[in-house]
Amino acid sequence: MELELHSLIIETDTQTPIIIVSYQTIVNDFMNLVELCEYCFSMDTMAQDETIITQAFSKMSSDWRNTVNYAKKVSNH
Repeated sequence: MELELHSLIIETDTQTPIIIVSYQTIVNDFMNLVELCEYCFSMDTMAQDETIITQAFSKMSSDWRNTVNYAKKVSNH
């Protein structure tokens, strides 16, 4: 449990954009806290839509400058 959350904390601290497959409530809570819930997916969601990660990456990369700026903003909180 702690490894996944610690990875997210390090990623936000280093201003790294995040897409995550979550299997823990605490990870969902963290992603909601940093307002990145649109990039947090459960295994159930992925089973229903196999393209959801690709769609999230496309959205993130289509406006990379905004993605990077938001990662910087999150890391400053």
